Amino acid sequence: MERDYSNKVVHTRKGETLTITGFTLGDLPSEDVITLSNGKSYQVGVGVGSGFLRIEDEGLMDQLHQEQKEKEEYERKIEEERIKDLEIRKELRRIEEQRTSDSITEFRGDYRFLSNFYQADVTYNGITYHNNECAFQAQKDPRVAHEFADLTNPVAAKQKGRKVRLRPDWEKVKVGIMEEINRSKFTQHPELKQKLLDTGDRFLKEGVRDNFWGGTRNELGKILMKIRKEFRDEEQ
Repeated sequence: MERDYSNKVVHTRKGETLTITGFTLGDLPSEDVITLSNGKSYQVGVGVGSGFLRIEDEGLMDQLHQEQKEKEEYERKIEEERIKDLEIRKELRRIEEQRTSDSITEFRGDYRFLSNFYQADVTYNGITYHNNECAFQAQKDPRVAHEFADLTNPVAAKQKGRKVRLRPDWEKVKVGIMEEINRSKFTQHPELKQKLLDTGDRFLKEGVRDNFWGGTRNELGKILMKIRKEFRDEEQ
C-alpha cells in the first residue's frame, strides 16, 4: 500500500486537530516524516507510534501497528538468543571452574576425534573437505576454497592457508567460522556427536602450543564444550 499523507488529519494528546501539510516517505512507515499545519515536523514512528499523534487514516495506522508488532517480535527473538547465549556462557564458566584431573587436555588417542586434524569429511558452504583443518584454512580466501577440497593432509592445508590472500575480516570472523565448521562436523557424523556427548562435563582443552585455539585462550575447547551443551539441550 502506497502511503499518502496529503491533507490527512492528526489528533494530538492536547486535543488539537491538525492537518498534514507535507511529508517525506522513508523505507518504512516509522521512518516517514510529516509536517503539520502548526509548522512542526515529526518522525511518524516517534510521534504517531508513541501516541503523541494519531492519524485519521486506518490504513496508515494499521501499517504502523504491523511494523510495531514485527519489531517487537524481532526484539523478543533477539532477547531469547541473548538469554540462551548467557546460559551457554554460564555453563562454560562452570565447567572451566570445575577443572579436575579428569579434564581432557590432549586431543589424541581415544579423543583424537576432537581434533581438527581428525579425518572426517565435512561439508561447509557447499564444498566437502576431508577434515576440519582443510575446511577452516579454505575460508581464509573463499575465492580459492575449492583448492582445499582435494587435500587430505591437514598439515598441508595449514601450510597452504599461510600462503593465500587473507580476507580482510579474518580476525573478526575466524572464531565464528571455526564454530560453524565444528558444528557441521558433529552434526554430519552422528557417531562423533555421540562420542562428544559421552565426554560428559569434562573440561576440553587442545594440548597445543597455540595459545589462541588451545593454551591460555582455548578457543577450540570452548567451542567444543558449547556445541556439546547445545546437543545435550536438544536431547532433553
